[in-house]
Amino acid sequence: MEIGREEFQKLLELKMTPNNLNLVMDAYNFAKRGHATQKRDGGERYFEHPKRVALIFIRELGIYDYEMIIAALLHDVVEDTYLFGSQDVAFESIQRHFTKRAAELVHFVTKQKVPTEQKDDRDRCYFERIQHAAKEPKLIKLADRLDNIRDFNSWIPERKLRYAEETEMYCLPIARNIISELSQPMANRMQGLYNEMLNICRQIKQDAT
Repeated sequence: MEIGREEFQKLLELKMTPNNLNLVMDAYNFAKRGHATQKRDGGERYFEHPKRVALIFIRELGIYDYEMIIAALLHDVVEDTYLFGSQDVAFESIQRHFTKRAAELVHFVTKQKVPTEQKDDRDRCYFERIQHAAKEPKLIKLADRLDNIRDFNSWIPERKLRYAEETEMYCLPIARNIISELSQPMANRMQGLYNEMLNICRQIKQDAT
């Protein structure tokens, strides 16, 4: 169920300082504005995706780290919009608006813009970088991937299969490894999300046979 700005804010009011909450809500507004003209493949407004990624942190993993939530909200802004300028200046702009750590987290999960023929190499290097990252960028990427595979019913079967195979190759190993780095009860929560991703991937591959 979609929630609006006020409901989103209420989820955080008792979990962080007023100043940090203001920064999170600024990121919420920036993401909403940056993705304002964009739609998901199923027709919904694109902003619902980064909002859901942040909500996976809040509702499903119990993560209230304000900089991680900011990065979750902004994780596609640099890649898909020019809200903070071109990629060579965007991360400095995010740092000025928010914090250095939030900008670094967004930078870690942002893919470089490259010509189409270079995307396969770009994506392979991108996931290798995530695999060797600290747990925070890994969690952002995993929440992003989980929301995408929950929401790809409108995709054509071939695209679903490619995405499921990529998830099995890169994201599921990252999820398995990070579970051992987490304390309880977050490790159990992450295990549940890992199981969900695994089951969706298996179902997609089964449907394709």
